Amino acid sequence: MNTNTLVFSFLLLGCGEVTPPPTISGISASLNGDIKTIVNVSWHTNQVTTAIVHYGLDGDLSLSTPASDLTADQVFVPLLGLPAEREISYQITATTESGEEISSEVQVANTGSLPESMPNFSTTGDTMGAYSVLTLIGEFTGPVILNPEGEVVWYYRDHRHLDTLRAHLSLDGQSVLYNAAEISGEGKEEPHIIRVALDGSSEEAIPVDLLAHDFVEHADGTIGTIAAYFDAKDGPRADSIVEIHPDGTQSTLWTVYDCFDPITHPGDDSFKDLGWTWANAMDYSAAEDAYYVSLHNLGSIIRVDRATGTCDWGIGGSTGTIEITSGTPFMGQHQFDIVDDNIVIFDNMGAGFESRVVEYAIDDAAGTAEEVWEYMADSGRFVLILGDAHRFDDGDTLVTWSLDGVIERVNPAGDVTWDVHVDDGIFGFNSVVDTLYP
Repeated sequence: MNTNTLVFSFLLLGCGEVTPPPTISGISASLNGDIKTIVNVSWHTNQVTTAIVHYGLDGDLSLSTPASDLTADQVFVPLLGLPAEREISYQITATTESGEEISSEVQVANTGSLPESMPNFSTTGDTMGAYSVLTLIGEFTGPVILNPEGEVVWYYRDHRHLDTLRAHLSLDGQSVLYNAAEISGEGKEEPHIIRVALDGSSEEAIPVDLLAHDFVEHADGTIGTIAAYFDAKDGPRADSIVEIHPDGTQSTLWTVYDCFDPITHPGDDSFKDLGWTWANAMDYSAAEDAYYVSLHNLGSIIRVDRATGTCDWGIGGSTGTIEITSGTPFMGQHQFDIVDDNIVIFDNMGAGFESRVVEYAIDDAAGTAEEVWEYMADSGRFVLILGDAHRFDDGDTLVTWSLDGVIERVNPAGDVTWDVHVDDGIFGFNSVVDTLYP
């Protein structure tokens, strides 16, 4: 044995086994089986790493997946938020346990086509400013996600033939929740809250008796829903808040009968076929631990204390504790947005046969509200049902004209800075998120 061989042998004995440098190999990309706007990227590493995939359109790599702790085996990561039929670029960056960072070469792949039943979307203006999670109703029915440019980047078709009116990105960013409801209360099919994994790999259907228009998700995983309610004494159909707890149990938190009586608060007779109160939209304030509920037939939006089930606040109609002292009262309203001491409401019928978005400034101490802003479309739009309003931090408002299949971003001066039109379909309620990743 020569001297060099002896030296090398002693080095191996003294240092132990030499760890090979980290590598990324076997990179491949494939389309998701059901959602063709998702590209699934996979690769191998020879060490345990934390990895991020940077990706985007036309050579841009500004989007990125969350950092993931991965094994030294095959890695599988879905790339989200991509429009159909586009070339994408992506690059994998992995960091070893010792802090060494390696990156792959930039790779190229293509997204697939949207379903044939998906309607065409057309936009004007630069950007919506956020992602939109909402439902489509028509030949294609189910939840969709639009990117800030108004392109469909995620979709899931529902075949239940029920009322699919609300979709939310789950708070953990792993799935989309939507309702398949029977808002008429006729019981033709069993209604559910549906949870679909963002990568389309799983679906969970949670049955909710008499599930109605809207629901919210709480930080602990509880889901609060509107459900129809029938009084045991054969009173008229009313509404309730039902909570679905993380362990799967359900409980009725509140019913309209807890606060109001159909004799003293009869509501609008012109909509009596819908029931007595016809709750059609809801929101939740974590700071107040309270639900806000729109009661269509009473022309009211009320606040329900989650701890006590009491109705401690209301605006509009005979149930209101807040009197509208200036401007036109709303009527037949649907979705709304609580913004500090103001409320922005999609008002279907308060202005007659022209729908609008109206904002009231509320003085709780005085028990009054004043109209401070109103928006009507230049062409005039009458949306009898649904409709949504969301106020951005910069003062712009996102207006969803549901029946017309139009969404507009409107500045405080009433100018439309961006819009999207769908050629054959109806939009449900609109949930606005900044990112598709938690």
